[in-house]
Amino acid sequence: MRFLIQLLVVVALIFGVSHASAIIFWAMGSWSAVGFEQDGSQTHMQFGENLPRPEWVPFYPGASIVTGSKLTRCASRPDFIRSRFRRAPRSTR
Repeated sequence: MRFLIQLLVVVALIFGVSHASAIIFWAMGSWSAVGFEQDGSQTHMQFGENLPRPEWVPFYPGASIVTGSKLTRCASRPDFIRSRFRRAPRSTR
């Protein structure tokens, strides 16, 4: 572990912090997460350097990609919303 930190410090001093962060993100690999919105819908998030890129983002020749992200929102479930916000029955006294 100490060797890795020393290597990252040397790379950051010689080549810059962006190259050191590229090594860190390469070692971490790609990962994903799921977020739950207030209305019950889900948002899928993916992070990594090998995700498909949009056509409208320019990439210069020889550029290295450190990381990218992709967000996908799923449709909400109305039955889940109805069951969550149902009124409590009135008590009979």
